[in-house]
Amino acid sequence: MKKSILFRLFAVVAAMMCALGIHAQEAYACYTSSNTTLTFYYDNQRSSRTGTTYDLNTGTNNPAWYSNGISSSVTRVVFNSSFAGARPTSTCSWFYNMTKLQSITGMGYLNTEEVTNMNSMFYDCGVLTSLNVSNFNTANVTQMGNMFAYCSGLTSLDLSNFNTANVTFMANMFGGCSGLASLNVSNFSTANVTRMDNMFSGCSGLTSLDLSSFSTANVTKMGNMFYGCSGLKTIYAGDGWSTAAVTSSSNMFFLCTSLVGGKGTTYNASHVNKTYAHIDGGPSNPGYFSEPVIEAYACYTADNTTLTFYYDNQRSRRPGTTYDLNTGASDTDWDTDGTKSYVTKVVFDPSFADARPTTTCDWFYSMVRLKSITGMNYLNTSEVTYMDYMFTDCHQLTSLDLSNFNTANVTDMRSMFAGCSGLTSLDLSSFNTSKVTNMYCMFNCSSNLRTIYVSDAWNTDAVTSSAGMFLDCTNLVGGMGTTYSSSHTNATYAHIDGGPSNPGYFTDKNASLRGDVNGDNNVSIADVTALIDLLLGGGTISNPAADCNQDTNVTIADVTALIDYLLGGQW
Repeated sequence: MKKSILFRLFAVVAAMMCALGIHAQEAYACYTSSNTTLTFYYDNQRSSRTGTTYDLNTGTNNPAWYSNGISSSVTRVVFNSSFAGARPTSTCSWFYNMTKLQSITGMGYLNTEEVTNMNSMFYDCGVLTSLNVSNFNTANVTQMGNMFAYCSGLTSLDLSNFNTANVTFMANMFGGCSGLASLNVSNFSTANVTRMDNMFSGCSGLTSLDLSSFSTANVTKMGNMFYGCSGLKTIYAGDGWSTAAVTSSSNMFFLCTSLVGGKGTTYNASHVNKTYAHIDGGPSNPGYFSEPVIEAYACYTADNTTLTFYYDNQRSRRPGTTYDLNTGASDTDWDTDGTKSYVTKVVFDPSFADARPTTTCDWFYSMVRLKSITGMNYLNTSEVTYMDYMFTDCHQLTSLDLSNFNTANVTDMRSMFAGCSGLTSLDLSSFNTSKVTNMYCMFNCSSNLRTIYVSDAWNTDAVTSSAGMFLDCTNLVGGMGTTYSSSHTNATYAHIDGGPSNPGYFTDKNASLRGDVNGDNNVSIADVTALIDLLLGGGTISNPAADCNQDTNVTIADVTALIDYLLGGQW
């Protein structure tokens, strides 16, 4: 009874809207032959559109514009901004056989969150040279067969946002995409896929494929999977790869003449089915696949302005821009392309502990927005020879943990900390500088740098270039009170301070910190209180940090010296 009343109510409302000329919004496509354009709308203006309008298709049905034969005439597809409100459930064959299609604009207005079928969506769009599907939500999609098949004009395809967890059908998904020079499917989840036949057939422009994320336990068909991939040299596979369920694999590798397995197995025309579809085990167990390459690289993600260093086989799956590490004294790629200007945070992933870079030259050069570096303990510098310009002009860095640095092989430290105006202290006590020859401008313009800690491993015997090493380090004070002098800005004072008889700008890490009476590694007003307590306690005072005026006695004069230091900032 209630349903009947509701139906009647809806009918009345619909009749009233019709009488008033008000029509409900609907999703539809409109083809105008004058400009050979197919436009998608979601509005109530359908009846006033010039051209032929079509309902959207559902399920596995072909769209009416394909059935009507106009697909082969379309040169342009447009998604009107109104289409953002539409929620199609299928995009199956939408652009099928649009052999003259030159462009698709407004793809950002296509919301695919409810789409389950994308079969043959761009099939045979051979003239199309670019395609932006980065906004696609594919979480509910189960069908992707023939999706990009014969899009031979495409040279690149960004599928990094594709969620393929529910996809069961990928047959011929990229078949005939001969123009693709690379294809990143490393994020694909294929646990539910049953068909991969012809998936990459005819992709003759590909030289490598990373399938290390593929789980193929449920795949039954792999026939022609790589057929005609004549340029394909390397296929990476992981632990999830299996052909146990495969019943059809004929010509899987036919004409893959450049293919070489990880242990050197080369293409053999007598083995083109699944027999060699596994990681190469050498002569005793030949295969065409390779294990994923473990490599050291950096990855910049723009959304959090972070540069992260990794050492793994996940590079192709990383969101963001990845970079090779530099070698020797060469510039970094993130410096060359300007990315350095945006970095606010640097992170060393735990995996990087196994990397052995040979240079850190320019790594953080002129990162003027950089505020923090975390995980520095995962940076192994035992094989590094160049550290020049490593932290140059990192103005916003206020601290650096270099406690694990092994500098035994480093020869070049020029401008390493130049312009680090945010630093007030540096602990270089782990530094062995016996092989360093160049310390030119090493601390130049680090104007707020007050204390530099070193150990006995620091020496400048091999240094031949040190001009401007401490230029404008006006707040620098050695452990025995030696203050900055514009007359001594080279390596002459680059040693542990020995007082007036042997002045230096460094502080012995193993010696007590002058004025740190309470032993908290910081000189503050609390040390004045601690010093007064020592004096009031009487007896012999054996705390060397309490001898603030360094006259070998601890008296009230040291309290005055300590207060003067706290007020003036130097001894």
